This record gives sequence, C-alpha cells and structure tokens, in this order.
Amino acid sequence: MIVPVLKTSLVILKKDRAEALRLLQKHGLIMIDKEEENLKVDTQYEDNLYLRVQNALKHLKDHNGKSKAFGYQEVSYDSFVMDKENRIKLLNQVEHVVQTIETLEASNKPLGEEIKLYQAFSLLTYSTSDIKKAKYTTFKYGYITDKNKPKFEEYLIEKNIPYEYYSSSELGNALCYTALNEDSNVILDNVRSLGFEEVELPLDERPFNEYLLNLELTIESNKKEIESLNQKLVDLSHSAGELRILADQILSEKEAKLVHFNETDKTLFITGWTRQDEKDKLEKILKKSNLNYEIDFRTPREDEVPPTAVKNNKFVAPFETITNMFSVPSHIDIDPNPVMSVWFWLIFGIAMGDIGYGLVLLIGGLLFLKLKRPKGSMKNLMTVFTLSGITSIVAGILFDSFFGVSIFAAMGLPQVQVTNIMERPLELLVFSLGLGVLHIISGQILKTIQSFRLKDPLTALADGMSWIFILLGLVLAFGQPLLSMFFQGSFAANEFTKVLSYVGYGFLGVGALLIILLAGRGQKNPLKRVTSALGGLYGIANYLSDILSYSRILALSLSTAVIGYAMNLLGSMVGPAFGGFGWIFAVIIFVIGHIFNFAMGLLSAYVHDSRLQYIEFFGKFYEGNGYLFEPFSLKLENVNEVITKD
Repeated sequence: MIVPVLKTSLVILKKDRAEALRLLQKHGLIMIDKEEENLKVDTQYEDNLYLRVQNALKHLKDHNGKSKAFGYQEVSYDSFVMDKENRIKLLNQVEHVVQTIETLEASNKPLGEEIKLYQAFSLLTYSTSDIKKAKYTTFKYGYITDKNKPKFEEYLIEKNIPYEYYSSSELGNALCYTALNEDSNVILDNVRSLGFEEVELPLDERPFNEYLLNLELTIESNKKEIESLNQKLVDLSHSAGELRILADQILSEKEAKLVHFNETDKTLFITGWTRQDEKDKLEKILKKSNLNYEIDFRTPREDEVPPTAVKNNKFVAPFETITNMFSVPSHIDIDPNPVMSVWFWLIFGIAMGDIGYGLVLLIGGLLFLKLKRPKGSMKNLMTVFTLSGITSIVAGILFDSFFGVSIFAAMGLPQVQVTNIMERPLELLVFSLGLGVLHIISGQILKTIQSFRLKDPLTALADGMSWIFILLGLVLAFGQPLLSMFFQGSFAANEFTKVLSYVGYGFLGVGALLIILLAGRGQKNPLKRVTSALGGLYGIANYLSDILSYSRILALSLSTAVIGYAMNLLGSMVGPAFGGFGWIFAVIIFVIGHIFNFAMGLLSAYVHDSRLQYIEFFGKFYEGNGYLFEPFSLKLENVNEVITKD
C-alpha cells in the first residue's frame, strides 16, 4: 500500500550542522528537498578520491584473483564512520605499489626492445665509445638478410671494404664494415640500395657485450621487484574490504555535502518529507540526541507533489521493481503491487510451465540470493524469478512436463495432468483468454476503487463498473456456445447455462446503459453526448483486442514444450545411432538445448508477462508519474550493510 508522507521542517543551531547531518544520515528517515544550491557545491575532491579508490580496488581484485561476486560485507556504523585516515593511508600504499609496478614495466619495455635490436651484436667485445674515436675511418653496424647477402658481399669485396659478421636474428645477419671517412656516405647509400639496414649502437665505455649483459640484468632485476610488488598487492588485497568501506564513506560524505540548509543569523533549517508511519521514530531519535532543534510536520498542500512511499509484505515487495520499471505510482494512485504481484507470479509460471525449469529457477535463485546477497532492484528481480519458480513447478505438474518429458507417465505415477499442451493446445488457449478476462476485470475493479477514492463516482460507474458488467456479461452469455464450438460434445447447453446466459445478457445491458448515459457526461452539446456514447460502446473492440493478447501465454508455453521435446528427441536419436560416443553427444545436446530453452523461456516469460501488466492491466487504471521516497541515508554501493545498534 501507499504510505502517506508528511512535509517536514527541521530547525537546528548552526554549530550542530555536522551532528544533525550525521544523525539524519545514519537513520535514513527523512527525504531532504533538493534545491538549486545543491548543484553549486564543489564535490571534485570526493569524486576524484572515489575514482582513486575504485581504481585501487580493481588492481587488488586483479591480483587477488577472487571476485566479490559472492562475498558479503557488513560493517558496524562506528567502524564505517571512523578510521578514514588509516583507509586513505592504505589507498596511498596501494597506489604507490601500483605506480612503482607501472614504472618498472614501462622501463622494461624499451630495454627489451633495445636488447632485441642489439642482441645479434653480443659478440662485440670492444667499446663503442673507443670505436667512435677513430680519426680516418668509420664503422657502420647493421643487418642484411640472407636474400640480399650475396650481392651485398660481392659489392664489399669489389670495393675492398673489410667487414665482419657477428650473429643473426629475426632482423637478419648482424655485421660491421669499415670505410674511409671520405667514402663513408657514398658507400652507405650504395649498401642501403642492396638491402643493408643501418643500426646506431649506443655509445658506452664498456665493451658492448657487457653493455647488453647489463641491460638483461636490469630487466631481470626489475622483474624480480615487480614480482615482489605483485605479491605485496596480493597481501594488500586482503584489506580490500577497508577500501570498499572508504568508497562508501566518500559517497556518503558527498551526499551530506550536497545538503543545503537555509539559514538565519544563528540557525539552519531544512525541509523534506517523512513517512507518516516513521514520524514517531524520527521524533524519538531527535529527543535522544543532544541537538537543540524544532521540528514540524504537516500534511501536503494541494500544490505540492510529495514522493511515493510504499509498504508491502515480503511477497509483494519484490514485485515493486516491476511496477517501478514502468512508472512509479503517484501519491494519489492506488498501489497496484498487491494485485499485480499475484498476476505476474501466476502468468510467469504458466508461461514457463515445466517442473525442471521451475526447479532450476527456484534452486538457482535461492543460491544466488544466499551467496551473492544482492541489494536493491537486483535483489527484488531475483526474488521475483525465484518465487516464479514455484508457479513454474506447479504448472509443470499440471502439464506433466519435466524438461519436456512426461515424467508421471514415464514413471507410472498417478496422473495429475490437466492438459497436454502439444496435443490439446486449444484447452490452454481458452484458459489463457479466460485468465485475460479476469486480469482485465481486476484492473477495472482497481479503476472503480480509485475513482471512488478520488470522489469521482461517475467515472467509477462509466469507466469501471460498466466494463466489469460487459466483460462478465460476455463470458456468461457467450461462454458456453464458444466452448461448445471449440470442444464439441463437451459443453452441451442445459437449464443452468441458459440461466447464466440470461444473466449475462442482463449484465451486458447494464454495462451498455451505463456507458450510454455517462460516457458523454462532460459534453454540453446533445449531439456530442450521443457520439461520445457511441464511441464509448466501440471500446468493446479494444477490450477484445486486449483479451486476444493473452494468447501469448499459450504461445510461450507451447514454444517451451516444443523446443524441450525437440531436444529430447534429437538426443534420443543421436545416442543409439552412434554407440558410446553417441550418448556423450546426446548428453551434450540435452544440456545445451535445455540451457538455451530455459534462457529463452525465462527471457520471454519476463518480457511478455511484463507487457501484459503494463498494457492490458495498468492501462485500465494506472496513472503513475510519481517519484520514489528516497530518504537521506548512507550510500552503500560497495558494502552490503552497515549495522546500527539503535
């Protein structure tokens, strides 16, 4: 149900600002009004610090190799708000280690490239600095490929140019040739045309082979230090929980920083909203505090649009996410969740309609909720799927389907099968359409209740009760003839069905009369009132179209059954045909096929079930366009729960 909220005004002394924010954020009972001044607050420090923490957590996760996907972290309130300084020290330590690793890795990359380039010259035992001191000759180093080597050597021999090979690598054959200074440039141009790739050796006083050895030792030393630092990150990863706390500390501090107080010379005051059922709790908490304060509660004025606070039982509450994905109820709406949750639950189960898939959904959902312990919308959605596993199992029992196998018949158990979807699909089609009529009627009942709540009885009669009478009248008047047409010999007319038909005609007449009399109630022109009445009666076409939309329930159930049967048939054909390995392939086909069928069935059931709620059900009464009651509280995106003693 939708809980009333009260406009709240709180006045405190300026000196108590920090304590008041701490107290209000700890208990999360008041939704503080957002003002333009909130957007002018500089939160760059918090934003940057939060990004640093997230980056550090990513590095720790990479080095730990363990995901928090199935971890649950709770912390006491006192621990949450304290130790920030130590957590920032931990953050700095992680960043320093990461930065050192990145520096060493960045240093190793050019060193490795240098070794790759010069490795073939490792036999060079003299210093490049000494070679550079030669007055009359020039030493050129470089590579020549095997393909170009013959012509290159022929040219050097012809010109009487001394040369020496060292070793070879993927770059080619390393060598050095010597030329007189005055001929150096001409010779270099000629040998380049023959495929010679010159390499400039770095100048160093040590023999060149020792220079290369020093590069290798430096890389090896860096690698050992990197390995040691990586192990340090592994050790630090055990403290990742502290950084997750720090991350939420920062978010919570940012949230508090964004709160804007109006002020006088000595006082500060804020306005917001409090749930009526939590008013006494808020007053009690403030009285226990050391604050000097004044607080006032009042009902919303007509020109105010309060947030929507809802309160439902444990079964209904998770389905609020389904409604909020469409639109949050407004404060004057009737809460659709108690009714919608039951319909969503039933339709989802019928659409899946298999014991095996229902068990996977139920057990898998319970394990996910137990191990992952998600929060918010994810928790609600997974709870919806888990609960829907129950109706899927029940529907599977009624359809006698266990991963597409008629399990009761195969095991010789007593038959509880109500219908066979593949052999008698018309039965489920009629049931789906009948379910649709009831679903739409329930929406019209909520429309009627909502109109009476808003003191608009004419709308309740014209747009609500009229269509309830018409839909019930259609079912009673024409239900038996339609069933007889689909199931010949099974639904013969009798005295009772004749009475029901007359009652149905009466309902149709009452409903049509209400529309004719009230559809044009807002029109003063008599002609427009008549056209409005006729247009209202034409609405029956829209309702029939809505009812036909529920045939998708049959389509979903049938597709799940057919694909499951096809995978079982294919596996049973492959197994015997190929012997031992054939049965292995049969198992693979069975597993992959049913995983695919389960995934598609889950997605289709969710999408089409939601569509039936949003269009056919909500379309009859629901306005929405509200916004959620979201109290000022601790922001927990990394930690699962903060435990408060009071």
